[in-house]
Amino acid sequence: MGNKESQFNGRSDDIKTSQVLDSNFVKSFVELSDEDDNLGWEKFQIISILTNIRQYRLLSGLYDKALRIAKKDDNFFGQQLSLSLICDNRYSRATKMLQKCILQKEEEENNQNKFDESLISEYLHLARLQIEQLGDLELAESATLKAITLSSGTWLSGRCHLLLAMIFGLKAQYGNSLCSKKDLIAESIKYYEKAIELDPHDDTAHLYCALEYANSRDFERAKEYCQAALSLNTENPFAIMLLALIFTARKDYKGALELVINALNDFPSHYGLLVLRLKLEARYGRVEEAFTNFT
Repeated sequence: MGNKESQFNGRSDDIKTSQVLDSNFVKSFVELSDEDDNLGWEKFQIISILTNIRQYRLLSGLYDKALRIAKKDDNFFGQQLSLSLICDNRYSRATKMLQKCILQKEEEENNQNKFDESLISEYLHLARLQIEQLGDLELAESATLKAITLSSGTWLSGRCHLLLAMIFGLKAQYGNSLCSKKDLIAESIKYYEKAIELDPHDDTAHLYCALEYANSRDFERAKEYCQAALSLNTENPFAIMLLALIFTARKDYKGALELVINALNDFPSHYGLLVLRLKLEARYGRVEEAFTNFT
């Protein structure tokens, strides 16, 4: 690791900020032809070095100036700028740039009367950015609904409905929506079941649907979906843990403990399962044994 770091540090000395952001340098970067192997390799090397030494501010500055110098709005440079801004933790500007790229691509598709499937992924990317970093669930919902419209009849439709279901679940948990929590959970379940209908082999959709049924206190339906998730993916400790929690909610503590002990044979260091076993053992008064197993 030491040699690698010193190598990157040495190479970074060759790339000065003034050099990378120099107008002539950026202009030559924009005009590099990927058809020329040597020039294409040079462009790749510049990007790789800046990425490897985590100079995301410098990289976003390069793409920003490249976008300004380009003869017309370049969607590629815009997309790369949004990604480098995300890496630099500048999420608000990344959102604006990503929205601009999406609008530009939509205009191009309308003019050329063709459909680019990558537009669906960009809407999903925009939605995830809002959920994970900015907490704007309304914008996330809007972007996901557009992705659902575009993905109709494609393999991505199930994933789009899954993301929309998650958004409604988050609204029920954290949002300030005018709708009641009960209504939001019902909407979330509706879209989870639609996602399962579109992709019956998606164990994630089954698992989260089980979680929402558990939140609505319908433990029988929660158990059914959780067992379905486990039948699709037996190596998911989170599904096992949720099923054990459903058992405890139904006061079947013995069944929950047996399930957790069996799961720990396959996942002996899973923290959540260990804590759940500790609590279940303590419930039976086996506190010392519980701590022995935990440590």
